[in-house]
Amino acid sequence: MQSLVAPTWWAFTLQAVVLISYIPMTFIAYRLLREDFKRNRASWEISQFGFQKGTDEFETAMASVEYNLRQYIIPLTYIILIFAALYSMTSPYIIGLGAWKGLLEETANVFGQPPSGLIVPRDVLVGRFMFWCWLGAYIHSVDLTVRHYLAHDLTPNVYVNTAKRFTVAFVIGALVGLAVGSSYRAVQISFDDSLVGVYVVCFFIGMFPDTGIKWIKNFAERTLRQKGDESDQKPLSLIEGISLWQQGRLDQEDILNVQNLASADLLSLVASTPFDVGQIVDWVDQAILLIYACPNQISVLKNAGVRHASTLVKAFEENPKALAEATGLNANQLELLHLALKSATNMELISRYREHNTRHWENTQSVVEPSLAPAD
Repeated sequence: MQSLVAPTWWAFTLQAVVLISYIPMTFIAYRLLREDFKRNRASWEISQFGFQKGTDEFETAMASVEYNLRQYIIPLTYIILIFAALYSMTSPYIIGLGAWKGLLEETANVFGQPPSGLIVPRDVLVGRFMFWCWLGAYIHSVDLTVRHYLAHDLTPNVYVNTAKRFTVAFVIGALVGLAVGSSYRAVQISFDDSLVGVYVVCFFIGMFPDTGIKWIKNFAERTLRQKGDESDQKPLSLIEGISLWQQGRLDQEDILNVQNLASADLLSLVASTPFDVGQIVDWVDQAILLIYACPNQISVLKNAGVRHASTLVKAFEENPKALAEATGLNANQLELLHLALKSATNMELISRYREHNTRHWENTQSVVEPSLAPAD
């Protein structure tokens, strides 16, 4: 009987099935144990804007979390095929069959070894360090999927975006691995040390492909002696209270910068993401102010305690003179900024949310406070 760890068909099949099994397992567990909670939570959060079931706004927002089984079929098939195909490109058995001839590098002597001195063919050697790209991307994808599961957020888009990111990580990691191996060869580092170094780099790039993309971009700019395009897009890191993981989740909703966040469909964003409704409103409220106010105005407003667009609108409408004195901005500047913020996308919903929750808090206080009075 052949060993299961030998490069055989059965070894490859068993390894692939075990490694990919987390995908259907998390999907089944989510559908059985977590999806109802997600739906009920989305319904409650939309109601915080004062919308009731049956209204167009409510039903449109809920449509972003109402997924049937058919909507998962293509994403699940897609991610399983991507995982299996890329894993097979790293398997010595599959490489030995010639299934990927012409795709795996065979001709470039990456590590500077003469053909007669190679223990394994060059394509297998390259496939082995490409495995570390796969492994880094795999560990990240498992972590990401589990995070979404625990957050009651395992939607079809999660599988699609994970597969896309996995593919990018694999390709970028392989390219960087080839470059690192060649550079080690140029400085005459030993074969073993060079191979270990490439393994580490490929694993790191597999987990963090954005870093690899930056390396390639910087190298291309230096080689071509060109500067990158200047962009006026404001990064999400400017929003206070938003973490890297939260930025990654917003990226899955095609929200890549402050501009996207300010103009996003607020109700759908609240319903479809795992973040608290108050947290999302806070982010969007900040984003609107960052978009419409000038940089020097933003610093002045923050020093005066104004971090949100809704705060400025309310303060201006209540007492524009006091706002001008507190911020040092003249009346004309504040009036123009107020008009721009007032007409901004999502400002009506933000005002509605804050008004609804203020009224709810006041109603609660009117019921609770009498009970605090001493008994006769």
